[in-house]
Amino acid sequence: LVGLGMVPRGEVGLIFASIGLTNGVLDNDQYGALLIVVLLTTVMTPPLLRWRLGKGPTDAVAQADVTAEPEQGWLTVEKGEIRLHGTPPVGLTLPLALRTAVLTKNARPANTLLDWFGTHRDAAVAWDQDCTPLLVKVLRDDNARAWRFLDVSGVLERALPEVAEVMDRRRADLGDLDPLGALRFPVVDRLDDLAHELGLPSDDLLLAALAADVCADSVTATQDAGGCALGLTARLVPAAEAERIAAIVADAHLLRAGVYEPDSFDEREILQLATHLASSAHARDAYELALAMGSLQRWQREALDQRLALVIEALEHPELTGSEANNLAAARRLAAERLVDDAAAVERLRHASNAYLLSHDAAELARQVRLLEPLPRKDAVRVAVTPEPEPDHWKVDVACRDTTALLGRLSAVLREHGLHITSATIATWPDGAVLDSFVVIAAERPSAKDLASEFERHLHGPLPVAPMPDLELAHDNDTLPWHTAVTVTGPDRPGVLAAVAAAFAAADVVVHTARVSTAHGSVADRFAVSDRVGRKLDEATVAVIRAALAGERPARRRRRLLATR
Repeated sequence: LVGLGMVPRGEVGLIFASIGLTNGVLDNDQYGALLIVVLLTTVMTPPLLRWRLGKGPTDAVAQADVTAEPEQGWLTVEKGEIRLHGTPPVGLTLPLALRTAVLTKNARPANTLLDWFGTHRDAAVAWDQDCTPLLVKVLRDDNARAWRFLDVSGVLERALPEVAEVMDRRRADLGDLDPLGALRFPVVDRLDDLAHELGLPSDDLLLAALAADVCADSVTATQDAGGCALGLTARLVPAAEAERIAAIVADAHLLRAGVYEPDSFDEREILQLATHLASSAHARDAYELALAMGSLQRWQREALDQRLALVIEALEHPELTGSEANNLAAARRLAAERLVDDAAAVERLRHASNAYLLSHDAAELARQVRLLEPLPRKDAVRVAVTPEPEPDHWKVDVACRDTTALLGRLSAVLREHGLHITSATIATWPDGAVLDSFVVIAAERPSAKDLASEFERHLHGPLPVAPMPDLELAHDNDTLPWHTAVTVTGPDRPGVLAAVAAAFAAADVVVHTARVSTAHGSVADRFAVSDRVGRKLDEATVAVIRAALAGERPARRRRRLLATR
């Protein structure tokens, strides 16, 4: 009987039903009947309340009775009821609904207040950004009754239809046995749970959590999380703030995507991520939202914590104190410009991609652009070899003009000279200039002159590459902000890198960085790639790469104009 008396509060009804079954007060049939009553009353309450609100006079009739606002205000709480004083104009529907929602934490709406909302059931309600602080207050209170009131009053479906649609879909989900599940926002709740560890979230972060909740059910194949979040927040806050909130949502997804391979990020990719996030404050907001989006295993949380620490360390580097350097890539470029005195080399640096600038320190950038200027003539190659800090490791810089399957041709020559490649970066410019930089292992310093001659001999003509169908290729468009991450694994054998490079060339793919790893007779090579106009790869392009690796003859994709980021 107590359980039945508490039925309007579905959670309590379920609790009492479970206690009754456990203690033998209810048998299985009675327990099942009580569950049905609890669920039906919970599901039926919103439409019945909407019907109740719809029984009042029409908005046109009510407008004739509008009064001035009383001294005590439109709303007061008396004896546990939220009471309406006077007759407000219809234009106050939204702010009064939100104020009522806030007050439902300790009181219930009086009948006269419900009747007033019923008279305006057909009135158009557009979101007013002045009401957003009240919405934030509702989010902070974590009060299901507030959301139920906004739902049954019909204000939510008119002012924030995306939120109302998500609540309707959750309510219709028969797999969710929580009667109040439709009135909760899990990401917002988890953000509140993290407050003891991370501090109270800002208003923008709360709105980002709401957008993440709504967009988790609304993202489609043509709209990503950031686009969905921008559509919602653009009505809640000014445009610039909406873009920042949408970026928090998108970058939280970016951070979460990287925790499943904690060892995959090297320094270049960390710097790329730091440049993309741009500020420590934004990085921390995205990190907190990433934690709130769902539980992580301990090792994943540790990986995310470490990644945030590395990003913030990079963003707070002293190089960024100059007013001209607004990101890490710009800081590297400015430092390199100070090391060269040739106008053409400076101009080359100013048109370099961010990925390239982040892959080398200032001294290396200066040395490489000097090697590239003036641009080598067709079929000419310049090579510079410099020692690396690690013993028997050498950096081989190659400057030339772009040609088909260039990375494959260069790597094949290095292999023929017995040089084991451990990493590579590739930079391209719109005028056809290419700077490929390899780190190789050799007991003695390679001859730059001999390598240049061999590179020139292999610039054109057929590139003999053996099919390697046993190589497995995986791609990920979520972990890097600018590029697609491609991982190639399989048995180690001579010519693996050349075969992969040739497959990329067959798909007209640009390689920005490469990291080569060999252990126990297997390779695990990771590449950051894009198409020729700087976009991430689509499924069709990946299919061409796989076909080329297997030795098939895929239809060659139409070559597009070369572009740099």
